[in-house]
Amino acid sequence: MNTNSTTRRTFTAIAVAAALGATAISSQARAEYVEPNIEHPAYGEVRMVVPIATDDEWVWTFRLRNIGNAIRGAADWEGETRVKVELYGPGLRMLVDPSDKLAASIDYLRGEGVEFEVCNNTMRALDLNWQSLYGVEEKDIVPSGFLDHSDAEGA
Repeated sequence: MNTNSTTRRTFTAIAVAAALGATAISSQARAEYVEPNIEHPAYGEVRMVVPIATDDEWVWTFRLRNIGNAIRGAADWEGETRVKVELYGPGLRMLVDPSDKLAASIDYLRGEGVEFEVCNNTMRALDLNWQSLYGVEEKDIVPSGFLDHSDAEGA
């Protein structure tokens, strides 16, 4: 028997076993959702500071979706949110010509009272005009996004 043929069959058997195992796991993960009976105190006022310092659009979308979920979740549990999004470093690129979907998410959150704060240090470093950033008003600009984020976290 050829060693290469045996090796190939062994790898094929391992791959098939792995695929079957993955199929079994994925079918378990797809079990139908069952509503739990959650007992939880009212949230009251929830303050959040969400830093965005990456130029990864997937991360932007994920964070914005999390914020929307938090706002709805707090409302469902007798709470209200005060949310600030701190945009600094590469994260500021989120407001440079956002896609329609991203712009709609930003608009929705602004309509829910979410504040988007923009780092002046980053604008200077990237040579960006604040008037060209999506929906930014002069009142949204902070001297240092990282510092404002750190200050809010410590409060």
